Amino acid sequence: MLTAKGLLRARQRAGTVVQPEDNWNLLDPDVLKWLLEREFSIDLLTAFTEMRMAIEPRAAGLAADGATGAQRSAIGHATDRMFSAEQGDDDPLEADIAFHRAVIEASNNRFMRQFTELSEATLRFSIRRTNEYAGVSRASATDHKRVASAIMKGDALAASALMSKLIEGALNLLLQAGKHPAKPSF
Repeated sequence: MLTAKGLLRARQRAGTVVQPEDNWNLLDPDVLKWLLEREFSIDLLTAFTEMRMAIEPRAAGLAADGATGAQRSAIGHATDRMFSAEQGDDDPLEADIAFHRAVIEASNNRFMRQFTELSEATLRFSIRRTNEYAGVSRASATDHKRVASAIMKGDALAASALMSKLIEGALNLLLQAGKHPAKPSF
């Protein structure tokens, strides 16, 4: 299992050797979870959030263009859960993760869907940190509702731009916490 994930290499007569981190399958949710659990790294979360910037805004645009009724309902339900969490009636972390998961699933892109489990594993760590850095106990349900509304209206450009703004806010918090300069939007 560890060999398949790129962590070890077994060779006859040489034994088993731990591979450098550059050889690890960082897209494997287990590997990413282990990395995050071994020692907190703001740089690791920043790099992952930069990858989210490349995927989730596009996923939101695709969801606006082609989500099914059931997928739109899942996004709406996740948004409702975020508002319930603001009232103390739901778990804020689980509601936030459900929202991002629903949007990626609604992209109907099989490659983006592969990102769902990886995203969920990392969001469990990053959401807590970014909320802490922002001085809030949970992500803004209102900001997420804006993304959901654009998806429901079928406005792909707005959905993409609003999701980008949402993730960029988290990225900037991580960059500040890591004492890195803000990066320009692309």
